[in-house]
Amino acid sequence: MKILVVDDEKWMRDMMELWINKLDNGSEMTGLAADGQEALEKAMALHPDLILADIMMPRMNGIDFLRNLREKGSGALVIFISGHSRFEFAQSAVNLGALGYLLKPVDYGAFSALIQKAAAILAKPKNEAAELFAEEDYYAALLKEIKAYIASHYTEGIGLETIAREFSFHPAYLSKLFNEHAKCSIVDYLTNIRIEKAKELLLDVRYSISDVANLTGYQNAKYFSRVFKKSVGVTPSKYVIARRR
Repeated sequence: MKILVVDDEKWMRDMMELWINKLDNGSEMTGLAADGQEALEKAMALHPDLILADIMMPRMNGIDFLRNLREKGSGALVIFISGHSRFEFAQSAVNLGALGYLLKPVDYGAFSALIQKAAAILAKPKNEAAELFAEEDYYAALLKEIKAYIASHYTEGIGLETIAREFSFHPAYLSKLFNEHAKCSIVDYLTNIRIEKAKELLLDVRYSISDVANLTGYQNAKYFSRVFKKSVGVTPSKYVIARRR
């Protein structure tokens, strides 16, 4: 798999080159570019299979680069790597069919997982690539990891931003992926985990409502009560009275 790396920071290009050389899946660095215009020229000349590109670059930003790339007929897979977390960039990346969007500082595990995903897509016959792109085992593995992380950390004050940062994804991009493949939002999933645990704890006479709030990741008991009522239909206190009869 031939990879083109595009970033205006030399240290980032060097790090990507080192990481690519560590891979054992036959990946090779085919070129480096420091801005979007240079990247477009090299992409058309070198025909890489995968392009790792920054979003904010001189002469042409990553979104315009990807748009021009598609207009010129290139089907190269693109992963954006950026220090910018602005929603419109991630949304444009999703709409243009980017394979992934990683936030700096990039975690090697997340980087490696996306590279392996790209390799799996490229290994499939062309008539299967579109289907694999949409329903790759990668998504199942990613969802499993996210759910496991939530199960281990729901007692903390985590939210979408925290989870996205943990997995080195843009929040908007991760939210879209989770919605599409888990059929619910990350926030709803996290809330459901917390409320189900809260229902158990409320029946334990050792814990007050404030205790239960803290034990399920809510620092404010009043806010916890509002969320609980919205989810269950009654306040925590009424739930306790009804269940302890």
